[in-house]
Amino acid sequence: MARRAVRVRSVLASLGPAFVKAGQALSTRGDLIPPEYVAELSKLHDAVPPFGHDEAMRMLEGELGAPVDAVFEDFSSRPVASASLAQVYRATLRADAPQLAALSGGVREVAVKVQRPNLEQAVGMDAVVLRQAARMAQGGHDASVERHQRQLRRAEGGGLTEGGNGGGLLAATEPERAPFKIDLPRMVDELVGGIFAELDFVEEARRAERFRRMYCGPGTGIIAPRVVWPLTTHRVLVSEWVEGVKLSEVVARGMMTNEQARVLVHRGVACSLDQLLEGGLFHADPHPGNLIVTPEGLLCYLDFGLCQELPLATRVAMMTALVAYVNGDASALADAAVGMRMLPPEDEADYDRAEVVRALRLMLEERPQLSRAVASGADRADFQGLMRRLGEALGDFQFQLPAELALVARALGSLEGTATILDPKFEVVKSAYPVVVSRILANRSPEVRAVCGALLLDARGGLRWGRMQRILRAAVQTDSAASNEDAGGSSGGGGSGASGLDAEAVEGGIQDASEYLFSPRGAPTRRALCMDAADYAEGLLAAEGAHGAAAATNAPPPEGSEGKADGQKPSGLASGLEAASMVWSVLSNQPAIAAVVAREAAVRAPSAAALAAEVAAAVGGRVAQKGTVAALVAASQRLHEWDEARRAKPTSGVAQPEETKTEL
Repeated sequence: MARRAVRVRSVLASLGPAFVKAGQALSTRGDLIPPEYVAELSKLHDAVPPFGHDEAMRMLEGELGAPVDAVFEDFSSRPVASASLAQVYRATLRADAPQLAALSGGVREVAVKVQRPNLEQAVGMDAVVLRQAARMAQGGHDASVERHQRQLRRAEGGGLTEGGNGGGLLAATEPERAPFKIDLPRMVDELVGGIFAELDFVEEARRAERFRRMYCGPGTGIIAPRVVWPLTTHRVLVSEWVEGVKLSEVVARGMMTNEQARVLVHRGVACSLDQLLEGGLFHADPHPGNLIVTPEGLLCYLDFGLCQELPLATRVAMMTALVAYVNGDASALADAAVGMRMLPPEDEADYDRAEVVRALRLMLEERPQLSRAVASGADRADFQGLMRRLGEALGDFQFQLPAELALVARALGSLEGTATILDPKFEVVKSAYPVVVSRILANRSPEVRAVCGALLLDARGGLRWGRMQRILRAAVQTDSAASNEDAGGSSGGGGSGASGLDAEAVEGGIQDASEYLFSPRGAPTRRALCMDAADYAEGLLAAEGAHGAAAATNAPPPEGSEGKADGQKPSGLASGLEAASMVWSVLSNQPAIAAVVAREAAVRAPSAAALAAEVAAAVGGRVAQKGTVAALVAASQRLHEWDEARRAKPTSGVAQPEETKTEL
């Protein structure tokens, strides 16, 4: 298969620019093609032969309306990079042209990107051939899907053959999963539309400028080249030359330590997530050639030909999908799949939502096994693998990967591939979760607040204590990573692009949470808090009673408590106590956040006092039913001892209770 993959890559490279682009697009679709083809077609990003130098000079002079030596003092005789649509030269602007120097903003060393000649005609002809091939392939693919569906119907009917003789031909073995439905002609149309969009270098220059404004502010550690507008046309793009080394090579060249390189990797992930979740303008081609590190330790993005605008609805659905995946919420993940247009809405589809949720739940249940495989070195929880498993889980439910999400998958997969060169244990999903949590807390839009509410509140309005733990842990992790970088983890740039526990964001989150809790909409949550407090009090009494009875009679502990350390509480109770303890820890270690909570409590003092009275009444009522005041005092003493023992244990971080140990 590897030899065939090499042959396919060679043929595509020789056929023309649209075919090269098709190969590049396929290299991102690990859900459609085998890994050998993904690896080989990925080489089309860099290994494209250049076109003739004389042709390039004629194109350049025609666009500039002047000889090359009238504009440039020095111009490289060979391109420094070559791609399917253009190639790049290094040049120096003339020093004896003060007007030009003023117009270029003082930039002299420049990169000159020259488009391949007659590209529109070549792409147009390639597109016709590609679409014909897609139509032919679509027919074969549809026949395969239909054949599998017939097999499924026969299997569900008791293993009957098509002739109905009851031979049970399919009953002994379950049919293989169907290839999921795809629309190949539509994919080709989207690909060709994207190529024509890339042919306008003025638009690319505008995207580069927008990227600089949105993501390259002071302290981000991210930069992008400035555009030299007087020399930029629809077929020529001139920008400042940025000296640097590919991100994937900084350690091998001795430019950085492994730790400094890992900081840069996380900076790149944070920047990509900012693009995906906040800005909406997404650099969709961050392969190693487009990410370089400057001598000052800044991360520079190059080449803005392939960018994607993501609407707010898609960005919110992506946030929902990630937090649902990490928290094992199959129902929310199904809703996110519809929001991302991977599945059609239920009222327009011929699938049963309950079946979709069941398929996703099975996929999510495989995460512990996947984590063990990663630990043993047998597999990786990589992003492409996640997309492949998602496609397999939804393959029978009209699953499709929209073009913009295919670009996102390509970009994150490429970024993860670069990152694993520097950090073999890197997994973009795990790295992304803390950053996404901080973005959810920071974003006060109604859409994102709804995501936060669905994440933290259950059907009755009660708090999901285990999830609150994970969110707090992720937020603290993000804050710690930002602090480590500020302390000198990288050689320059200041920040990571991830602000950690941003004071303004957290203040807004606390204010919104407080407003909800004490509003009429928060009545179910207030009732649930009272019930939770009463349940915890009852749990403490039950645990105290069981241990006390065992001590008095020298009897073994009650069934279900074997193996638990003395004073250890039931796991559900421990989860709530641990979450409350973590909230207190965050408040203790973050004075600014504690001050916000104190101000909010003062503003809402009457409502807070009323809620405290309701909680006390609920606890008192439950205690009156289940125990005595003396038992409650004893239980409180044991809780104090348990907390002291927990604090005395040396840990590298906040312990995770048994019931929430779900790894990716």
